[in-house]
Amino acid sequence: MINFGVSRMVKRNGVFLLVLVLCVLFIRNSESAFAASTKVRSINHRGYNSVAPENTLPAYRLSRENGFDYVETDVCFTKDGVPVLLHDTTINYLAKNDDGSDIPDNIESHINEMTYEEVLQFDFGIIKGEQYRGTRIARFDDFLDLCVELNLHPYIELKNNGGYSREKVNELVDMVDEKGLNGKVTWISFESEFLEWVRDKDPYARLGYVSSTIPDAIGPAQDLKNSTNEVFIDCCVYFATREEVMLCKNANIPLEAWSVGVGSDDIELMKSLDPYIKGFTSNVVKYEDLISEEDDRPHNDIPVITASDNKPMNYAIEERDEWKIAYNHEVPFWGKQKIDVSYFGSGFLVYYGDKAYKVSKVKINKKKHRMQITGLENADKETIKIIKKATRGKKGLPFKCNPYYVTDKDLIEIKKNKYGIIRSIKVQIGDKFYKAKKREWMYDVDKQGVMFMGKNLAGSHST
Repeated sequence: MINFGVSRMVKRNGVFLLVLVLCVLFIRNSESAFAASTKVRSINHRGYNSVAPENTLPAYRLSRENGFDYVETDVCFTKDGVPVLLHDTTINYLAKNDDGSDIPDNIESHINEMTYEEVLQFDFGIIKGEQYRGTRIARFDDFLDLCVELNLHPYIELKNNGGYSREKVNELVDMVDEKGLNGKVTWISFESEFLEWVRDKDPYARLGYVSSTIPDAIGPAQDLKNSTNEVFIDCCVYFATREEVMLCKNANIPLEAWSVGVGSDDIELMKSLDPYIKGFTSNVVKYEDLISEEDDRPHNDIPVITASDNKPMNYAIEERDEWKIAYNHEVPFWGKQKIDVSYFGSGFLVYYGDKAYKVSKVKINKKKHRMQITGLENADKETIKIIKKATRGKKGLPFKCNPYYVTDKDLIEIKKNKYGIIRSIKVQIGDKFYKAKKREWMYDVDKQGVMFMGKNLAGSHST
């Protein structure tokens, strides 16, 4: 016999538990949701290191005093497994002997080969003045305590010289959890594997994949994404061109930028950044102080491109009716060498309507030096059909063919016959090897270099 009273109570409790779980998930993600909606973030690079010694507790106190809510730091492990704050592999560039004298250049003090007690013998403050004499290397747990005290949001960089393993990264994540900072930190790294370890330990962690350029970062950033975390790309400001920012927009990946410069050129560059960039890491400048309340940065949802826009001279801009293309129009190839889309640069983009698409495939007409665009990333079939038709035959995009001049660093092998006459040469360009036999190369006296013209060269390389 069913007890309907008990059944209703179980149902009510079940609904209550479901609501409770949803509330917990909401609270867990509320900090990330808030951070994502913030207009712009200024992240102080290694603390306020223009005044105080970098990556030390005094530097982060100055960050807060100068109005920064976000601070960046680098974490390494000592020989006995103590996580400390340090950017370089060695302490020589920052630390001094306790009497203020320099550590001899012939003594390489690798942090991974020193115990924590050994590192404590050195002064990490006097390099910035007597007022910081006696400052010691900062422990990671002390840094987290300071972030709690001052309500700072740390950007924790996992460097490739940090001596990491999955177990050590798990230890760092556990320390963040013990300090009650879950959802209040950001993990960044040039190494996607380190961020994967963080994600595996904490699926809600906010992750930033650091890269010099955007095109190379999109794939790794997408791979780091799961159903519960926030992943963004953190790129060098000098490469945050409007074309590359559009790649992030199309892939729906948040974007931040970094620069360690403080000169007028850097400040002007920061002022002109695309509004899609929602965070900026620098040594001194507060990003939001440069931007007016109305956000007067140029908006580039529909890009306007000129030939001088942050591109090498060999970049061409083709404008046709409602669309335009930016691509590298000079490529090196000879004879039967295969040409692929990589020749035309990472910024090979089609702008159509209010979107930009990265070109993924082309069809080459070598005789006429023209190409047809046959593939676009993240584009629908109709858009691809329009662009294919618009670049077919005589409407194909023009490009030039230039010889490749081999330098001394490229040349790896010369074979001669018994009379001392060169029969073949072999070069390495990037990770590719090329061999040219007799009559497939020519020495240019003016340029003092070897010019490849061989039919047997295959693969992809750039000048």
